[in-house]
Amino acid sequence: MHKLMLKFFDFIRSCLYFLRMLAVFFILILTLYWIENLTHGNWEWINFFSPFNDLLLAISDRICSYSFEIFGITFELKYLTAVIILTIISYIFKKLNYVADFLENTYLRIRMFLHKTEEFVVNKQLQADAETEQARLTKYNIIIYTELKRNFSKEKLNVNIDEQNKLMNDFIIEKTNTKPLNYRGGFLYQFYDFEKIDDTLDVMFKLINSDAPIRYSISIQVGNNIEQLEKIADLKHYGSITIAADTCYRYSFNKKRKYTTAQIGLFQYKDDTLELHEFKQNL
Repeated sequence: MHKLMLKFFDFIRSCLYFLRMLAVFFILILTLYWIENLTHGNWEWINFFSPFNDLLLAISDRICSYSFEIFGITFELKYLTAVIILTIISYIFKKLNYVADFLENTYLRIRMFLHKTEEFVVNKQLQADAETEQARLTKYNIIIYTELKRNFSKEKLNVNIDEQNKLMNDFIIEKTNTKPLNYRGGFLYQFYDFEKIDDTLDVMFKLINSDAPIRYSISIQVGNNIEQLEKIADLKHYGSITIAADTCYRYSFNKKRKYTTAQIGLFQYKDDTLELHEFKQNL
């Protein structure tokens, strides 16, 4: 339909241009017809246009039938009147061409407005659908791996990592009222209200920023995608709270966000490529 409308406006402009050129052509023919009359000539080829010229002259004669003589030559102003009529018609066609341009631009503006309105409504609906879909994702899991910091790795310092892990778990249980599961050499925590994940992040950042002799690799995954959580956790970014792109996306829908996120990079995990992000504390 849009292409048809554009072709329609092009057709109108072409017709107006043709009619304007036709008016200019008949101005020329009428001028020659006038010269023939003044010189009392007999140009047979111009007689082909006599019906049109005579009709136009009959109309112009009713408008202005005045005539006068100069040097024995009779000047009939009906010819000049006819030329003026054709000039006015040509001018009208020129202005109508501007009208056609204006109507086409108006059509294009209206179409663009309707398109943007439709796009806005669709985007609004997509946003609402995305919010509804993301709001359903309330569960999230955390895997924590620990290891001794380099400064505490010497045996003479006598740091027991099991005792440190117990202190860590006791601290998390106290702050979140959630008990861990021993999982793949680390600890798995399960939570059920992603909207309040900032409270959990407060606890996790206290661990990372602590002076404990161990450091922490903390990985979070929204939903039940344990397989993806394992992939993230296996990268073991110590000193960071890492998440995948979908968890980062889900966090953007939280009404309150105390922390920001940043992309760490793309990592190859066996046959998969992981887009890894992390939570960052606001400075």
